[in-house]
Amino acid sequence: IQNAMASQREFTVPPTKEECLNVLGEMIRMMAADGELATVEKTLCASAAVAMEISPQEFKNLLASMT
Repeated sequence: IQNAMASQREFTVPPTKEECLNVLGEMIRMMAADGELATVEKTLCASAAVAMEISPQEFKNLLASMT
């Protein structure tokens, strides 16, 4: 994850808000599969949320609903 965060990567943003929230939710589920969502994992998800134009409150709500 640190290597991915350290360099520029392209990310295709889904076309609809609903798809963005679904993709972000799946990212969170995968990263929390070990029972923990580490800070670096949250940071990566937050970066994706920014790219998808998900508001900070929507991101917090999504995190809260999944943990």
